[in-house]
Amino acid sequence: MKLSVFFKSLILFALSLSSSICITPLYPATANTVAITPTPSAKPVRLTLSRHQAPVRTVAISASGQFIASGSDDKTVKIWDALTGKLLFDLSGHGQNIKSVEFTPDGTMLVSSDSESVKLWNTKTGQLIRSLAPHKNGMFSAIITPNGQMLVSAGADNVIKLWDIKSGKLQRTIKTEARVLAMSSDGKTLFSGGEDGGKIRIWNFATGKQLRTLTPPRPLDAFSPTQRASAAISLAVSPDGQTLISGGYDDSFQ
Repeated sequence: MKLSVFFKSLILFALSLSSSICITPLYPATANTVAITPTPSAKPVRLTLSRHQAPVRTVAISASGQFIASGSDDKTVKIWDALTGKLLFDLSGHGQNIKSVEFTPDGTMLVSSDSESVKLWNTKTGQLIRSLAPHKNGMFSAIITPNGQMLVSAGADNVIKLWDIKSGKLQRTIKTEARVLAMSSDGKTLFSGGEDGGKIRIWNFATGKQLRTLTPPRPLDAFSPTQRASAAISLAVSPDGQTLISGGYDDSFQ
């Protein structure tokens, strides 16, 4: 689970009337649905984590809820105890502002990225496992596959690269222009968005074959008949893989 924020402090709430990041307990409503209304007995929990020296651009919560990771413009990554707010590890080594942090599904590794490199950290020891420089002339996006076995990256060299997380070896490439990536929860479908007229490409992850292309509509306030759709700068896929949401530079999302 990843979230983006723009503060030097992280403020976490279990329940709150106003907050930058809200974490609310989920309570089952029926066998097939989840209600998000907390019980009256639920007590608010507030943690303010403020050890960064510059804006916090990205945060993540491990699947177990045990750890929180944060990445900042101070070029550091920090791992926190989600229950107590204690700083567990202060990770340095990035040369640029941190763009993303993401835990592997089993929570044993944290992947952090900037515009030039990807680093894999051991969450139990805080030790650097390996560092990758996946792309020439800069990297735009890096995500972990749902099974936690591969890292997928996109860069300015117009190539999507698939890496084995354990070995750090490049497995294969997809030649395409891409600035943002997303993946279905079953790991079978990869989505990429780029500058090419706002096109979003859908790929069979196992084969690397392009399945189809989506083009978002032109902006309603387009100033020219030739103005194309905004490039996607964010993508999200529904858990059932049936819905894709894209956000663009034109202040809208589809």
